[in-house]
Amino acid sequence: MVDTLRLAKALHPGKRNSLDALCERYQVDNSARTLHGASLDARLLAEVYLAMTRGQESLVMDVETTPAAAAAAEAAHGKLELVVIRATKEELAEHARMLEEIDKASKGATLWRKVEQAS
Repeated sequence: MVDTLRLAKALHPGKRNSLDALCERYQVDNSARTLHGASLDARLLAEVYLAMTRGQESLVMDVETTPAAAAAAEAAHGKLELVVIRATKEELAEHARMLEEIDKASKGATLWRKVEQAS
């Protein structure tokens, strides 16, 4: 893991290092960022990180798969063992309580309730 805020503060001491400030400083287009959104913010931060570390210029990669790489990937997937840990009754109850609390705080404007009602 990399603490990008710590990296930004080290590179730019005394300057604003918010995501918007970093996007402006590194000329990363953040015009679609009208609200906070985890997916968009993650993409923007990835581009800022690449610019801060002077790494690759884009998140797009051309990957050429060799027969050996394809065989290795196929062998690795065959060994993949996914462990599923189900939530306990207590955890499900706490989750439902938290959703209810969020729903009340947003005055019923939560998306999951609308999806839940539609299905």
